[in-house]
Amino acid sequence: MKYVYEALRQAEFEVSRLEQEVDALRVRDIRVGGDRASEISSELLRLFNQQAEFFRKGVRVIPEELREYEKRRERVRELFAELSQLRTSNVA
Repeated sequence: MKYVYEALRQAEFEVSRLEQEVDALRVRDIRVGGDRASEISSELLRLFNQQAEFFRKGVRVIPEELREYEKRRERVRELFAELSQLRTSNVA
């Protein structure tokens, strides 16, 4: 049980860090793609909140919730890749 609480604490720390990153993206969205960057940051924040809720449940997750977690994790990766492309295209 101790490990579950440590994992939860680490996940909450990670969500907090990612929320700060999303806030920073909102400030920079004019320079990195305007509306699309803003849409991405909003979706990322929603996904991070859902991921944090998943970790708050601890060991009481069901297989369907685990599958949803995996889907959200993959979507976060896709959004960060898209955001990276927006940044690169605006710098060039």
